[in-house]
Amino acid sequence: MSAPARQTSIDSRDQRRRALLAKVHIAKKQLGLDEDDYRAVIFQYCGSMSAADATEQQLAKVVQHFGQRGFRTSAKGVPGRRAPAVDTPSARKARALWISLHHLGAVRNPSEQALEAFACRQLKCEQWRWSDQSLAYRLIEALKAMAKRHGWDVGDGKYVKLHASKARLVRAILAKLVAAGIAHPDWTVTDALFRLTGEEIRAIDLSMSIEDLTRAAQLLGRVLADRSPHVSPEA
Repeated sequence: MSAPARQTSIDSRDQRRRALLAKVHIAKKQLGLDEDDYRAVIFQYCGSMSAADATEQQLAKVVQHFGQRGFRTSAKGVPGRRAPAVDTPSARKARALWISLHHLGAVRNPSEQALEAFACRQLKCEQWRWSDQSLAYRLIEALKAMAKRHGWDVGDGKYVKLHASKARLVRAILAKLVAAGIAHPDWTVTDALFRLTGEEIRAIDLSMSIEDLTRAAQLLGRVLADRSPHVSPEA
């Protein structure tokens, strides 16, 4: 291939990547995602906390995921396409809990389809979007109860303090790693991160930012899933 042809190919790939990156940012706004939910999706499909670091293939997977949650690139619907995901405040909270429970080893499949099936069982409906929204608390409470059985106290009340809840999640994952003999009982969260994943976060445990705690949960959760034979997901 000649030099001009190679450059044209590179430029074309770069244009496709930039177009996908733009769609990711548009989808975030269109779906009303909070920063925590957005970063969790980016890490799940890209392995990093920033979409800017993702490859074209990774960004395509993110766009596909957002499409399953209701993202549309135009106002017109597409016949035969999957109906948009439920996007109420309680659904967004349930989604964040579902992903966190996956990191904790309580949920095997973190996908939207798996959450939809779980929600329908809890709310006794054929489709989540058809459920009685006044009963949405039942789904949240079921997820909180699952978390508690796995050692994570999400927190009570309408206004759960996100930072404290995230910190308790990370400690619950670390406790499982200790119980499985993967982590030493004397290790702090930062010790476990560095020794088990090579990730170095200089902040001391509870002084970590929410972004750091989210990343810690994802990384340690991955170690738990890969190395512990005792993980028994409920869903």
